[in-house]
Amino acid sequence: VKIKQFVNHGQTKRDEHHSIGKNAKIDSLQAGFLNVKMEYFSFWQKKRKSLSSVYLENLKNVEGLLLPRDINKSNHNVHLFVIQTNKRDELKSFLEHSGIGTAIHYPSIIPNIHPYSDGNQYPCAEKLSKQILSLPLNPWMSEEDVLFVSSAVKRFFK
Repeated sequence: VKIKQFVNHGQTKRDEHHSIGKNAKIDSLQAGFLNVKMEYFSFWQKKRKSLSSVYLENLKNVEGLLLPRDINKSNHNVHLFVIQTNKRDELKSFLEHSGIGTAIHYPSIIPNIHPYSDGNQYPCAEKLSKQILSLPLNPWMSEEDVLFVSSAVKRFFK
């Protein structure tokens, strides 16, 4: 059990940390796939930036929604498109009912995870952890997919 925890960020299951660990799960087969996928990395990054631009343009005037800043700068990898709203949970539910998957990455701040707990308060991080929501973003999406998601987000806020 301890070895499994160690190679999975100290987790026994997602978001349940019992010890300090690392992400050390790549094997030879995965490394082989990664070698092939690396050929597409630049193209996928360009596609992600293009799609994030569509999100930014279509969601820029939505009241109650904070968009990521500087996401299309050259030093940003555009791995996730994370928005912020005080209505995060309601928006997530609305989008799910519209057939749109979202994710809450890092639902707990690191100092509240057992092995890293230090007893201090982090009100800004706590607030953010309750407001952030990742919208779908991957290089296999089309501009129409992003427009569909954007439209649903705008419907929610109307």
